[in-house]
Amino acid sequence: MSNQELAQYGERLAVQFLKDEKLKILDVNYSCKLGEVDIIAKDRGVIVFCEVKTRKNKNTIHPFDAITPRKLNTISKVGQTFLIKNNLIDVDYRIDAIAIYFANGDPRIKWIKNCTS
Repeated sequence: MSNQELAQYGERLAVQFLKDEKLKILDVNYSCKLGEVDIIAKDRGVIVFCEVKTRKNKNTIHPFDAITPRKLNTISKVGQTFLIKNNLIDVDYRIDAIAIYFANGDPRIKWIKNCTS
C-alpha cells in the first residue's frame, strides 16, 4: 500500500470512527487556496476541523509528531475560510487530531480533542 493509499484508508477509518462517536461529518478533504483539512465535522454544535495522520506501525515517527504548529496554523486558517464561506462565523470551533497506526494488522485509533489547547 502506498503512502497516499494508506492516508486515504486512514481518513476513511477516521470518518467512521467519528460517526461512531456521534459526530456529523460535514466535509472530507476540504480545500481552499490556503490549504486542506482532512475532516470537518459537527460535535453538538461545535464545528470540528480534524487532522488525520496514519502510520503503518508504531515504530515509525508517532503520528501526532507530524502535526506541527505550522500545520495547525494552516488548519485554523482553512477552517476560518470554511466558516465564513458557510455563514458560520459565530459558531464555536476546535481543532482535533486523530492518529492511526496498525498493530498486527489491526488499526489503533487515538483521538485528541481540541489539540491546540
